[in-house]
Order: sequence, then structure tokens, then C-alpha cells
Amino acid sequence: MKNKLQNLAIILLIVVAIIVVCLLGFVLPKSAEEAESQNPQTTIELVFPYQNSQWTSCIEDIITSFEAARPDIDIKYEILYEDTVYEDILSKKTARNELGDIVQLKEPYAWAETGLIAPLPFRFGESVDFVCSVDDEIYAVCALGSTTGIVYNKAIFDSLGLTPPSTYNEFLKICSVLRSKGITPLGVGGKDLWHLEYWLNHFLRADVLSAEPDFLALCSSGERDWSDPLICNMLRHMNELFALGYVDPQWANTTDSSLAYKMSEGEVAMVFSGPWLASSALALENSMDLGWFYVPNTDGNAIAGESLDVFWAVTAQCAQNSAKKEAAIAFLDHFYSEGAYENLCTEMGSFSTLRDPQRSATPDEGILAEVMEDNAKADIHISDYVGDENTPPGFEKKLLLLLYDMCTGKLSPEEAQDLACLYWDECRAREVAYEN
Repeated sequence: MKNKLQNLAIILLIVVAIIVVCLLGFVLPKSAEEAESQNPQTTIELVFPYQNSQWTSCIEDIITSFEAARPDIDIKYEILYEDTVYEDILSKKTARNELGDIVQLKEPYAWAETGLIAPLPFRFGESVDFVCSVDDEIYAVCALGSTTGIVYNKAIFDSLGLTPPSTYNEFLKICSVLRSKGITPLGVGGKDLWHLEYWLNHFLRADVLSAEPDFLALCSSGERDWSDPLICNMLRHMNELFALGYVDPQWANTTDSSLAYKMSEGEVAMVFSGPWLASSALALENSMDLGWFYVPNTDGNAIAGESLDVFWAVTAQCAQNSAKKEAAIAFLDHFYSEGAYENLCTEMGSFSTLRDPQRSATPDEGILAEVMEDNAKADIHISDYVGDENTPPGFEKKLLLLLYDMCTGKLSPEEAQDLACLYWDECRAREVAYEN
């Protein structure tokens, strides 16, 4: 009898143990699910191009600090790097429905008008000075303002008694002196097609827009065209730098990212780029003394190109998901937050686009201070460029390919101009047909 009772007790213990294990098997997963539902992690995708190493590094730093502040949000990002124009890449991603949640845009108006990006809270218009606004709705905010000009090696200039030019002929003379001394005057990253935009837009501004500020808009309306003598001057001046041997002979195989190395090694005396190039070169060789100047036009005016072509937008697809939209807006708030935004502007050598003047202080020394000073003293400030809202879709890439062929000697400036006229008309006709 005693043994039976003991056996029964053992059986009961086993049954209880089985029941407990079964209950734990059901209860624990349920508790984990409940915990996850209380603190769900939202994942959003950020899409932006490789512009330079500083831009990539700054964005990654902002993502890291944002995720630390908001552990409930995970930022996936894709850095798009190809030797073509960024708009081509975005077109492919749009066709595949892979535009992401937050996207960097160069010209956001067309994206807003076609419904591919969503309205943003009005507070961004109150804090950011440059926004894309359509029908009283804000669709994109300018990330930063930048400028392009010549970054030069002061040691090389000083050794030859050279100083920044006050006329375009003086600039050509500098190039001639450097070349005669066996020093490559100009570094160009032609392997990255988009790098040619720096020189293209300089000569567009210096030779065309300084004389006719509304030239691109007039071409868009059919009142002017690319057979204009102003365009002829632009192409001849750009071709001249290459034809006279003032550009690194290996420019067609040189990437934009390698120009900082060439400058740090003293392989080139000058590079037409932005202040961020100086930061890259100094990171490689901090003993360098670098300077800055704007290339004057033939009238002797210093032309300051002001670029406002880096915008953040939230995609329409993202806005359909309330959690993703909230996460995207939170990231944009963090991007412009105190400390994070100031660090970005310093690293990039860029201008703040915030309305608050207290957050737009000018540095006291270094090349960025020189950039700011020269920008303030420039004779003409121009922000229009090939690729803005007055440029028909597709024309920018075709023109850059033309310039590549011209600068490699495959086309004369006159042949390039004839083809530019043809391509503008073709691209504009397609744009009109699409609008209708």
C-alpha cells in the first residue's frame, strides 16, 4: 500500500511538472510577444548618393546618434555610388518601387508634382530657410547650402610667386606657369561623370548666367536656345583647359574621391570642388596649407556658385504607414537638431540653411573662414544650374556625356553645341508630351 502511494505521488509530481512545463511553453512566448508589441521597432530606409567621404561620414554619424536616442527606430541606408547622374539611379529605383522612406533629392519639385513624395509638417518651413513648396504644402527641406571654387596648394603658389587671380586671363596665366614648371595645374575626377558638373556649372554661370540670368528659363519657354553665342563661349572656355594641357592627363580615369589624395601628395596644384575637398586632403596631410578662390569670368567678376540642391523628402509610400512616417519625421528633426547640424556644416564646409542666425556662426580661421569671406565679397552670386527646375529631364546626363567627349577630343566645341541644341529640344519635347 505504501509503495502504491509513493508511486501515485511520483506520478502526480510528473503530471504537475508536465503541466508547468506546458504552461511555461505557452506563457513565455506570449509574454515576449506582448513585450515586443509594447516596444515595436520601426525600420525605415534612407536613400542618398555618394557625394564625398565627408557627406557619407556625417550622415552615418547622425544615424548613429539618432538610433542611440531612439532605440525603437532602426535606420537602414543605401549609399548610391555610380559614375552616372544620381537622377538616373533614382528613376530605376522608382520603377522598381524601391525609393525607400527618406530620400535625398536634387530637384524635388517634379517629385512633389507627380505625388512621389509626401507633405511635411509646416514647422520645417518655419525653421529651414529653403524648402520645396507646392500648393502651400512643404514637400522637401534643403539639407545644407554649399559653394564650389578652387582649392589650391598655397605652398606651391608661394614657391612660384603666384597669387589668386583677379581676372580669367590671370587664372589661365597661373595654369601656364604651373605647367611650365612641371606641375599639373588642375585635378579633375572625370571617371565620375557627375564631377564634370562643377566645371560645367562654373562656366554656365560665368559665361551665360552672369550675362543673362534667366537663360535656362528662357530656353524652357522657347525664347532662347542652346545655339546662343553665350553657350559657344562656355564650351570653348571649358574645352580650352583640357586642350592646353592644364588638366591632369589621367583625368578621365580619376575618381572624385582620389582628388584629395592627389592634392595631399602635391600631384596637382588646384582642384575645382567644394570646401569638403580641403577637409579630405587635410585629413591625409594635416601640415598642408590650403587656400580658396573663385575663378573670375572674362569681365573680371568673381562668380560665387551657390548650390541649394541637396533636399530631404519623405516618400509617399512611407507616409502610408503611420509608424514609418513618424520615424522619418523624427529623423529629420534630429538631422537639424542642435549640435548634430552644426557638426555637419563644419565637416562639410557648408552654409547653414536654418533661419536661426545664432546657429549660423562663421568660423574664425581655416579654409572655411576663407570660403565664407570670399563668398561674402563675391561680385555675383548665382544659384541656377543645369539640372534645376528649368532643365528638361534627361538633358543633364546627355550634356555631361557631350562634355566628356569634347574634353577627350572626340568632339569640337561647335559639334558639342550642335548636339546640345538637339538634345535639349528632344528632352523638352518629351517633357511637354508627358505633361499633356
